[in-house]
This record gives sequence, structure tokens and C-alpha cells, in this order.
Amino acid sequence: MAWSLILAFVLITLAVFSAIIYFNHYHNAALTYGYTAKAISDVAQRIKVRVDATLSPALALAADAEDLVWSAAGEPFGPEARRYVAGFMEANPQISSVFFAAGDTDFIQVYNAIPGETIDWGKVAVPVGTRFVVRHLRGPADQVRDETWTFLDAAKRPVGEPFHRRHRFDPRTRPWYKAVANEDGVKLSMPYAFATLNTVGITASKRVDRGVLGVDMTLSGVSRVLEKLDIAGKGSAIAFTRDGMVIAHPDKRKIVVRDTNGTLRPARIGDLDDPIAEAMFDAARIGARLVARVQSMDAFIGAEPLAFLDDEPDLISFDVGGTPFVSHIVRLETQIGADAFLGIALLKAEVLKGVAGLTINSLALSLLFLLGGTLLIVLVARNMARPIADLARETNIIQRLELDEPVKTRSRVAEVQDLAAAIGALKTTLQGLGRYIPRGVVHNLIKEGKLPELGGQSRQVTVMFTDAVGFTKLGELMNPQDLMRKLSSYFEVLSAEVLAEGGNIDKYIGDAVMAVWNGVEDDPEHTARACRAALKCAAENDRLNDMWRSYKWPEIHTRFGLHQGEAVVGNIGSRTRMDHTTIGACVNTASRLEGLNKAYGTRILISDVVRNRVVDRFLARPVDRVRPAGSTQPIMIYELLGALDGDDAIAASPEAHRRCARWAEIYDAYLARDWTGVGSLIDAFLADFPDDGVALVYRERARRYASVPPADDWDGVEVSDRK
Repeated sequence: MAWSLILAFVLITLAVFSAIIYFNHYHNAALTYGYTAKAISDVAQRIKVRVDATLSPALALAADAEDLVWSAAGEPFGPEARRYVAGFMEANPQISSVFFAAGDTDFIQVYNAIPGETIDWGKVAVPVGTRFVVRHLRGPADQVRDETWTFLDAAKRPVGEPFHRRHRFDPRTRPWYKAVANEDGVKLSMPYAFATLNTVGITASKRVDRGVLGVDMTLSGVSRVLEKLDIAGKGSAIAFTRDGMVIAHPDKRKIVVRDTNGTLRPARIGDLDDPIAEAMFDAARIGARLVARVQSMDAFIGAEPLAFLDDEPDLISFDVGGTPFVSHIVRLETQIGADAFLGIALLKAEVLKGVAGLTINSLALSLLFLLGGTLLIVLVARNMARPIADLARETNIIQRLELDEPVKTRSRVAEVQDLAAAIGALKTTLQGLGRYIPRGVVHNLIKEGKLPELGGQSRQVTVMFTDAVGFTKLGELMNPQDLMRKLSSYFEVLSAEVLAEGGNIDKYIGDAVMAVWNGVEDDPEHTARACRAALKCAAENDRLNDMWRSYKWPEIHTRFGLHQGEAVVGNIGSRTRMDHTTIGACVNTASRLEGLNKAYGTRILISDVVRNRVVDRFLARPVDRVRPAGSTQPIMIYELLGALDGDDAIAASPEAHRRCARWAEIYDAYLARDWTGVGSLIDAFLADFPDDGVALVYRERARRYASVPPADDWDGVEVSDRK
């Protein structure tokens, strides 16, 4: 029987296509298994990050326990420490309580009463509005002793009446106490049930002077990660220990159970009433057969298999009621320990449902290439190369931080279009990032091409602090939305002037701004530019107030403090969360100067270091020699009145010049201890400038010194306790 050429080519083509389809089907299945394992490993990594983020603040707090447990007056876990840990828990809601067992006499515990959480307080009646609860037991620990519960609102103020009772509780019998009784360092307990919160958590404890400090943390965040997987009806997901104790479950109500004797404990896998989870756990323990062993695939790199026995399964398979499932189990290398695991099981049909579609798509593409030939390849290559070249130019533009223009590259190739969208998103992200950290820092990160590291470098910087006068009262007068809009427009104006003068916004602190010059990029004019920025901010603040006054809106008046000195500029925090900031004594001094404005009735105070660097460019009058709170050295402070040249909007007025000249005479008489002469000069001065706050301060001081002169070694230094 003779075969026609057409039939031969048809049969050969069918054979080739059949081989391609066969290969693609099984190759796609293998890829699907590999990507499934990788996806599960990615979930494990997210859980590890969540667990470590949960533990890190608590471990840091426990590590610093020596600074908390005893007050200067010898009181165990005093009010300052309680307020501190309350604020710490407010910022870290996973911490449910912090407690200190002071030997065998006192036990103090501060609870985090998170709004919206269901908390079982037992027989204790907790008042409405309670945000924190302080429990204090006094007396010998091995006896029934007095117990007092006090309740605090969100501002750490007492609310309601204290609750008193007699109660027996000996912390020395608890595992967290015994674990550190004879050992140094921070120790973590195994996960256990928290009765008040009906969840699973752990305790970090540390032995300190005359007692043990402990920090309770919940692991509810891990369950929330599993809940977001949305695999209900498709499989099961659990985090557990080697012996089968459940750490997390999509339904967090199942992670604790109550025994027949009423004792609350962490659930075991057998308590879940989840046959899929039980079968997955049993299959892993006995080393079940593999669904597929995916080798030499990038998709599977990093997916560490669990080894309960000698074999190490990648994906394991099992049946539940005749329905096949595949699962992957990986170790959670977290600070909890090495025996924590994540297991996710999925319906085998769910995992493989996309393979048929991939096979059909591969066949269609093969036909297209065979029929289209070289011409189509050239056209596709040309259409792909042109937008890719455009995107390469866009990356160069991004490296120069020219981020204002959107990415305009268009392509009919989905991957290129996705790449263009990703680069556009990168532009937007970097543009947004520049609003959180200095632009120079972003530029350095791109130029260096590596992750930021903790640490910094010493630099000579000028620091400015601002504060809105009476902002707390303003917050009481306005609703939060209007207050937020008003504060945003206020910050917009101040920030624009700081940035225009080359400064960087280090941070916004409530209604205050901290700005730094010469912190990231060298600027030999940083001190003068900071002074100019302060004057411009003050002028813009006045303009805003004029506008708000015309609308009959509340005004915001701003005070400023500037100091120049050495500081460390860089990254602080942890490897997972950093903050680019400036720290050093000069930062504290600038903050103190801003606060001193209130005492002297001034608006802009600068240090003698700043004044000496800009003395020929700005008008400033001497205010006082003070030793700010927390400082050992006195500094001379000046009131910045205006610029001697440049912008008319910030130029010193003729009145400011007259005021400064007359004040110099008063200050010289003051330093010469001529109290009578000072009083007369100030009276004459106030006749012309009745609202001068500095003069009012000195008039009172001159009267006091005229009555009771200072010591012979008086050097004119005033000690301030303002912070």
C-alpha cells in the first residue's frame, strides 16, 4: 500500500504534535506541583516574618527589663514603668500583658485591653472605657494576699473604681518563672492557651534584680495569615508542632479547647474535627508516597521538605474518603523553635485544573509558529524589542530620580505590558517613598544597588523643631476629619519651605516637625538655610492664619527651635523595619530650644552655635544663658528676628532693629548686675514694646535679684526643666 506524501506529512505532524502535547502535559503537571510547593513555602515565609514581627518587640522589651522593674525610689514596676509598657503595648497589640514578679512579695501585671477583642476578665468588673488594666498583688506569695485591679483609659488616666479582693497566686510555681530562676537571658515558653483571650500565645521571661519580668504575646496573627488563604472547600492549612499541637488555624476559634475538667489548652490536630488535616499529618509522619519529586527547578528552590522519618517528601499524596489530596509541609524557622511546621493540603483536582488549559495553549502556539514561519518571528521580535528598549531608557530615567512623567510605553505583548506596568508602579513607589524618607537617601539606595543596612555616620547638621501652640485644645474644638485636613495643609506649607531650602523632613511628631540640614547631602550653607527656612515657615504660618481668620477658623501659631552640632545620621530599627533618622545631643538641644519659646514668649530661638555661624546674615538678640533639661553645659540662646539681606518677606524690619539695639543695652546692664538700672531700662522698653515676652521675664527677674541678689560667682546661667 502506497502512502501519499500529504498523508506522510500529516502522520509525522500528528506524531510530533502528540509528542509535544504529551511532554507539555506532564511537564506542566510537574511545574504545577513545583509551583504549588513554592507557593506553600512562600506562605511559610510570610508566617515566619509575622511570628518574628510578633516576637521581636516583646523580646526587646524583655531584654531591657533591668531598666523597667525598679523605680528610683525602690518601688517595683512603678507608675512610670507601667505607663511605658502601656504605650509599648498600644504600639504592639500582639503583646497581651507585661508583668513583674518581685521576689515573693509583689506581683504587678499590666493588661492590654485592646478595643474590639473579646476578653474574659472572670469575676472582675471592668469599667467602660478601659484601655489598660493594672493588677497588683501584695504580700507573701505562698499565702492568700491582697489583690488590687486598677483601670486606665487610652490616655493612661484612671477610670472607674479599683477592684479589691483576696486571692492566692504564686508566680514562682509558673513555668515562665522556673525557666529563668537560675539562668540569665530571655527565655521563650512553649505555646500555651491564654484563658483571658481564648487563644494561643507564648511568654518571654527574664530574670532581673530581685524578680522575674515576663511578656505575654498572642499568635493570633499567624491564624489571620492562614484565614486569608481562602482555601475553604479546597483543602486545609494548619501550623503545628512536631507532637501535633496546633499553633494556628484559619478558624482561630479552633486553636484552643477546654478539657472535661474545664482547663483551657492548645488544641491538638485530633481536636480539630478536620479529617484532611489529620490525614496530612499522619501521611507526613509515615513518609507517604510522593505525588511528584520535582528536581532542578527554580520554582522549587527554597521549599524545604519536612522529615518526620528518614525519607524527605516534597509533595505527599493521600486520600480522604476516596478523594485524592496533595500536601506540602515545611519547617517554620522562627524564634519559637525548630519544631514548628506549616502544612497545606489541596484537592489534587484543584492543583491540576490549569494543566489542560496550558496544554491547549501550547498546542495553539506550536501551530502558530509552524504556520507563521520566520516572518512572524521577525515581526514579533521587532514589536517586542522596541518597547523593551523604551523601558530600558525608562530605567535610566528612574536611576536619575526623574519620576514626574508617567511611563508611556505601550505593547501588545502581555509580558512587556506587564513589565511597563511594573516599571510605572516602581516609579510611583519611589515617588511615594521620597515622601517618607529624604530624596537623597532614595537616590543613594538606587545608586548603590544594595539593601540598606543598620547604622549611620557622624555629620555636622542643623536641626529644627517646630510645635503648634495649643494644638491639643484645637483638637478638642474640631472633628478629626477637619483637623486632619487642616493639619495636612499646615504641614504642606511648612514642608515646602523646608524642602525649598535644602532641608529634609526627618519626621512628623503629632503636630510637630523635625527637619535636618546637611544630613544626607553636603551643604556648606546648611545653618543659614535652616534659619531662612524657619523665617519663611513663620511668614507662611502668618499667611495661613490670616486666611483662616477670614473664614473664622481656629488659627495655628508655630514656635521654632534651631541648633547645630554633630549627630549620627542613618538607619535604626531592625533588619525587617528601619527608620532613617538623626540622633544625637544636638537633636535634643534643638527640641529643648523649641520648648523654651513658651517660657520667654518668643517664636524662634536659636543656639549660640547657630548665631555665631550666621551673625553677619541674620538679626538676632540675646535672650539668656540656660542649661536645658538633660544637659550639663549651658548655652547662650538668641531670638531670630529676621534676615539682614535677601528676601523681603523675611527681612528684619526697622522696628526689629530698634528693639534689638535697645535690648542689647538692657542685657549688658543685666550681666553687670545693675538691677535698678535694668528695671528702669525695661520699664522704658516695655512702654514701647508692651508685649515683649523676654522683657517681661527679665523685669520679674530683675526685681527678684534686686531683693535677693545672686551669689558672687553668679555667671548668668539659668537652669531650665522644660523638655
